[in-house]
Amino acid sequence: MGQTYRPCLIDIKKGAFERVVPNPALLTSHDAGWQKFVLEHHYQPPYEMPTSNFQQHLVMAFLKDVSAEFKIGDRLRKINACRGHLSLVPANNDFWQIVREDTEFVLLAIEARQLLGDLQEIFPEGKIELIPTFAQSDPFICATALALKQELETNPDGCSLYVESLLNALSVHLLYKYGKQKPQTKEYKRGLSRQKLKAVIDYIQAHLEKNIRLGDLANAAQISSSYYFCRLFKQATGITPYQCVIRQRIELGKQLLKQPDLPIVEIALSCGFSSQSSFTTAFRKHMGVTPRYFRQGS
Repeated sequence: MGQTYRPCLIDIKKGAFERVVPNPALLTSHDAGWQKFVLEHHYQPPYEMPTSNFQQHLVMAFLKDVSAEFKIGDRLRKINACRGHLSLVPANNDFWQIVREDTEFVLLAIEARQLLGDLQEIFPEGKIELIPTFAQSDPFICATALALKQELETNPDGCSLYVESLLNALSVHLLYKYGKQKPQTKEYKRGLSRQKLKAVIDYIQAHLEKNIRLGDLANAAQISSSYYFCRLFKQATGITPYQCVIRQRIELGKQLLKQPDLPIVEIALSCGFSSQSSFTTAFRKHMGVTPRYFRQGS
């Protein structure tokens, strides 16, 4: 009897992608507390990946032009991917590839059940199938992957509301553009009620120094879905929940900067920023000047 062939079973949440590429990742989110996704930034020499079966959906956002051959299931193809292109390998498919030149990419690994998450309302059957996709131009995915990479580089120890907002938008985009099932969306015309909006704003102001999560804000509004909460919040205010939190933190920072003996680093932490640097960046973006300059003029 011949031996039964078994592909490599790869769980990227456990860092196993290193088993099928030559070099370890330059950057990973494994210790950052991200719940839905794993992000890895790779720069790899030419390589052949053994046939592998990934337990997560795999999105590769290319940062460098590359030629490759791949096989998913029984289908063999050659591709020429450019910077800004992506490849999408759905979970639980046998996948092989050979890359013939140096390549750089951001890898996003998504648990199937996490991808559905609180989007259950628009996929009531509770089942999602993604379409295998290769060398596809997708500016939104690639820009979001780069934004997540940059946030991980500057804030490697935690999951911010900004990251959650990006991941939520990324999930929706993947499901709408690459899902086999059609979403069943609801139409809301009025946004959050005044009462619910006030509850959210009150929650934000009471927790500015803490790591505010998207789910916390949705709970404050008594809405089970973060997806619908974000839509309703923006309809009511014209801005996203993340933008609202940043504005509230900047306003608090302006008040605290009027206390001349209070160090700016303490103000940054009191306003919920991870560092003085991140506070300065956000403050300059919104006010046009640094916190130090603002203090001198107040």
